[in-house]
Amino acid sequence: MPHVPENKTRSHRKADVNRVRIAVTGIGLVTPLGTETESTWDALQRGDSAARFLTEEEIESRQIPSRVRGYGARVELKNPGLHDSRSTTFALMAARQAIAQAQLSPEFQRSAGCVFGTSKTDLRATDELFAKLHEDRASQAEPDLSALFPSSPSTAVANEFQLQGPASCPVAACATGMVSLIRAAELIRHGDASTVITGSTDCSLHAGLLASYRRLGVLAKPEDDPAQACRPFDQHRGGFVVGEGAAALVLEDWDQANERGAAPLAEWVDGLIGCDPTGLTAVDSTGETLAQLIQKLLDKNQVHPRQVSTICYHGTATRMNDLTEARAIQLVFGDRPSGFGIKGAIGHLMGAAGAVEAATSVCAIKDQIIPPTANHHHHDPECPNRVTGRHAVRQPIEYLLKTSLGFGGHLAVGLLKRVTN
Repeated sequence: MPHVPENKTRSHRKADVNRVRIAVTGIGLVTPLGTETESTWDALQRGDSAARFLTEEEIESRQIPSRVRGYGARVELKNPGLHDSRSTTFALMAARQAIAQAQLSPEFQRSAGCVFGTSKTDLRATDELFAKLHEDRASQAEPDLSALFPSSPSTAVANEFQLQGPASCPVAACATGMVSLIRAAELIRHGDASTVITGSTDCSLHAGLLASYRRLGVLAKPEDDPAQACRPFDQHRGGFVVGEGAAALVLEDWDQANERGAAPLAEWVDGLIGCDPTGLTAVDSTGETLAQLIQKLLDKNQVHPRQVSTICYHGTATRMNDLTEARAIQLVFGDRPSGFGIKGAIGHLMGAAGAVEAATSVCAIKDQIIPPTANHHHHDPECPNRVTGRHAVRQPIEYLLKTSLGFGGHLAVGLLKRVTN
């Protein structure tokens, strides 16, 4: 009979899933500010912005030539993958960092699950595939259709590290990253895995997508300097700049992490998923729908609003999204606490945004530093929330709330906590 390895999941805890603590033992970041966690975090603390004008080679699709000067926040790869799409390359780079920091042995990797999301297929890779099929119509070779599947990055991560636990690829627009973390934590709490490699990736610097966002009126106008264009919660905001990248986090059963001597970076407390049914691109501008989800999360985990030290905002710098988010925060928290947003620094990473912002939140908790909100100079008086300015703030952080909102009504909120024991 074949050898069946010991199942290291803790299925006996299914009866009380809320008491299973979850540790974040590793993170990896690939962003326009840097392809490692340290370089990204250092640049965020300085208030840097990575947005710039892009060349035709960087933005043009093989199927859709760009007719306007493109701009965005692009990841600079020193050694691009020869066969993988950019989104898959980002996912693998982030996962390698996270697993290395967590010091996961092959034994723990084999039993781990993988929940790695993205908002869509890598459209430039899809363009390349269709162009190749058109050019090689007489060829009898089997085409590689992996570029058509949104799950390709998740599959690549699971394959590289020989993960044998549950694997999935959530797709929830701009809330994908947070949804991935929430689903990963559920696997641990229900005893289906004791370790999960989770996160999200996205590559949306595509001529067709940028044209669509421009027609929707959600793109910032770069004028002379794209680096200053995305201004979350600022009185003069006018939309976002598109970015790309990925983040990976290693989530573990707290007891397992302690048993193997891992040092948790933060605790994942809980997360909830909701829906705003207002419209495909519209939101409940009163903030009540998002506020109810946040309050439900706090109540479920017996956390008082005053225990939340800071908030990592979704902060797209669009007029209505920022106003809605600010109103939701005011409904739950009143005039405190001060929060931050990072899209002014790295752009809107779409499906990768939630995971990248969650990994950044782990850095903030670990170092007890709230980073600045790049390009936030004149707070919009109509937004009843508090936002960090040009400088990082060192202060105690006990609980941190992360919000994510996506086209189509996707909502997700997560709660992280400082490690005290």
